[in-house]
Amino acid sequence: MYYIYHIKGVKIGCSTQPKERVQKQGHTFFEILEIHTDIHIASQRELELQKEYGYHVDDVSYHISYKNRHKWNDKSRISASEAKERKILQYNLEGKFIKEWKSIVDATKNIANHNNSSLIRAVLRGDKPSAYGFMFRYKESNKFPLKIEPKPKRSLNNLIMISKTTCPHCGTIGQTRVMYRYHFDKCKNKKG
Repeated sequence: MYYIYHIKGVKIGCSTQPKERVQKQGHTFFEILEIHTDIHIASQRELELQKEYGYHVDDVSYHISYKNRHKWNDKSRISASEAKERKILQYNLEGKFIKEWKSIVDATKNIANHNNSSLIRAVLRGDKPSAYGFMFRYKESNKFPLKIEPKPKRSLNNLIMISKTTCPHCGTIGQTRVMYRYHFDKCKNKKG
């Protein structure tokens, strides 16, 4: 069964477990507007009712989000939430420590006044040297440097030049990581 629920003044949604869904959204009071056995009809009616009641209309209909939803378990929920809360350090462009943030999202909201954290993530991956006029690093331990040097911009050529390895069995040359993962144990010239 697919329930279309209404949290007055907040939203209209669709769920197979409306009580649990409403509680996860931080509410307790709701009403059931309609019940359907067909997910496609429920999805369509949810969008129609959102529009009719003047609420935000979902960009993706319920049946699509339901189909694409990850099957979470308790272990994956914990690891995903821990990843969101990984602490980061903010430095100015001269490399001097400025502030510690509890997460990338927290830093983005306070520094850039929005929720798109892709620029800071790019700095942390090494794809960009800075974002919003600052450098960032993950906090790896309680002791962290008060001054840092800018990371060299990551490029494919640098990675390939730095990490080439030659197979001792056949002489094939390739990236170290790739060779260890795919080649060495499967080399046709390997003896033993």
